[in-house]
Amino acid sequence: MKNLRALWLLFAANSVSGASQGILMIAVPWYVTAQLGRPGLFGSLYMGITVVSLFWGLYAGALVDRYDRRKIFLTCSAVGMLVSGTMAGVGFAEGDSLQAMPLWAAGVAFATTIFIFNIHYPNLYAFGQEITEPKNYGRITSYLEVQGQLTNAFAGAMGALLLEGFSVPALRIGGWAWDPGWTVDPWPLHHILLLDAGTYGLSGLLLLVMRYERVARRPIQRGSVWTRLRTGMAWLREHPLVLRFGAASYAIFVTVLVTGYFLQAVYVKEHLQADGSVYALSESGFAIGSVLAGLLVMRVFGTWKPTRAIILLSLVAAGFFLVGMVNTWLPIFYLTFMLLGTSNAGTRILRMTWLFSHVPNDLIGRTGSVFNTLNVSCRIAFIGLFALPFFTGPGIIWAFGLQAAFILAGAAVLWANYDRLTANSVPLEAQSAPETAATPPPKEALGNAPSDQ
Repeated sequence: MKNLRALWLLFAANSVSGASQGILMIAVPWYVTAQLGRPGLFGSLYMGITVVSLFWGLYAGALVDRYDRRKIFLTCSAVGMLVSGTMAGVGFAEGDSLQAMPLWAAGVAFATTIFIFNIHYPNLYAFGQEITEPKNYGRITSYLEVQGQLTNAFAGAMGALLLEGFSVPALRIGGWAWDPGWTVDPWPLHHILLLDAGTYGLSGLLLLVMRYERVARRPIQRGSVWTRLRTGMAWLREHPLVLRFGAASYAIFVTVLVTGYFLQAVYVKEHLQADGSVYALSESGFAIGSVLAGLLVMRVFGTWKPTRAIILLSLVAAGFFLVGMVNTWLPIFYLTFMLLGTSNAGTRILRMTWLFSHVPNDLIGRTGSVFNTLNVSCRIAFIGLFALPFFTGPGIIWAFGLQAAFILAGAAVLWANYDRLTANSVPLEAQSAPETAATPPPKEALGNAPSDQ
């Protein structure tokens, strides 16, 4: 595999910054929802951030296709370090208690992390496609998922420890006992932000030493942002089957984001009657399931049509929400959350491998931004609905039921297009477009998917 050293550095940089981001994304919802006792306010905050993300996501896709992707990562690291460090300073200036962080500063840190997330992952996958041979697309998407979810597992475990504090119990063997007396108090949010700033800096240093050779052809399209965006949307209009596949296969991810960043804290507190450690440890269970998917999905589903495997995984994900409507036993909650992680990660791997093979590298950012816009639009609708008082108490279970129905609707779209999506058993290699003002679509194959020319 070419660029192996560069890929390892990319994974390391992504792990370092991703771990602290993950801890922050767990800490802020819990801080506002549980410690400040204002779940409705956090719902409004998250919805506002998501609305802005609708426009930012489109612009971010154009940036990913226009500029050097390593420089985009470096810019994200610099912005993240600056904002996290500044907001940490605000928290320290207010005192050193668990509730010292002003709500506006927590919101700024959370919003910045969301905006970085919205450009980071499209850039990550586009960069992975750019420096990887087509025959290794399945491997690279699996590696990215395993690396990302191992990072999430670490973040979930650390989130549980930092939010609630911990102590090391005494060890007793027969008549011998050892009590280290190690106790760590819960971390205030501004301490977590300071950690976040440091890891952004380390991530940037790792990216600075990266050297790589491009594999995919990527002619840079110039012109205004709007011109570049229209090119990506025009390409998808010429290939509606790619559009349907990309949008419908996103259904699980939509529900995972709504649940993880909004519903989960309320669900744990109101339905399960549990504390922050359960909330954070469930993230670790989710990540463990995702890692298993990354290690096994290409082996288990290697001979399956991707569409068929995604439909099956959608049924598993819908099952999580349906079981969650009636379950209150924590072991079942952890198990089903792990299966949700497996289905989400497995779908992401299969989906991105398929898209890598059918979308040119010079268009992957802009087409991805269209899919992300659809994703964000659905999330806005869900968040607006679930912010209603009916869903903030025991009615949280009905939010789970609606998300199950949404996933099943996505699976139904894939099933309706199944014959055309599975017309060819071998995915087609992506073709780069010539450097023109508007990228002409490649010849048709696989129904409406692009083919070799």
